[in-house]
Amino acid sequence: MLPHVYDQLYRTRIDETVRYLSHYVTSHPDPCRILDIGCGTGAVLGRLAENHNVTAKGVDCDPDLIAYAKKGVSSRVDFEVGDILDKECRERLIAAGPYDLITMMFHVVNYFPYLTQVQELLQDLRGVLTDRSMFCFDAWGPEVQLFSGYSRELSDGSFIITKRIPDESLVGSILVEFTELLPDNEGKFDLHKEDVLMTPHSRSALELVARQAGYSQIHFRPGLDGWDMLCNLSCWSGAVNDR
Repeated sequence: MLPHVYDQLYRTRIDETVRYLSHYVTSHPDPCRILDIGCGTGAVLGRLAENHNVTAKGVDCDPDLIAYAKKGVSSRVDFEVGDILDKECRERLIAAGPYDLITMMFHVVNYFPYLTQVQELLQDLRGVLTDRSMFCFDAWGPEVQLFSGYSRELSDGSFIITKRIPDESLVGSILVEFTELLPDNEGKFDLHKEDVLMTPHSRSALELVARQAGYSQIHFRPGLDGWDMLCNLSCWSGAVNDR
């Protein structure tokens, strides 16, 4: 996804996520050490760094989003290209710990094909969480409209269109076609299209793997303001390390 489209599409969610995380950050002794998995354009970390005493690391597998994130960012925030499912990337992030807050927002968990991968990640990251640390992530369940298709106009006149691509070879996962229509100076549209493999995960399944990974204090939060289309059926999970 193009960076400016990403920020527009997730603007309301970014605002709500920053407000929610700020409550935790301000209650934690300075500086709060944060790891953001799937950080996108770095908007959440950038705003937290502007307003709070934090040291933060953001990782995303999209080099264009990371290049955008690095522009004008605070020296207390470090961004890198990496895939959390890659062993070397994960080991590098673990070595940089410990962390007071780990976030994996904006449905990153839906890019994990198997729940066993989610459980393995949660287990690995427990070792870099302190007794007061929190791990926050959200997810989309199978009923979310994205998986059946929708169209949305953004503030600059761009359009985001999703369409489910039938594929009988896929078991549990869904192939989603993302189309971005970007207006040009001549009143026409440039087309940017990509296919993304996503896997819906239910709240009950995620709670089970979090408990199996050793997290005993788990709470859920309903959909975020302004994103009822996607979020009233999604879950926000904060798993507090309890070692």
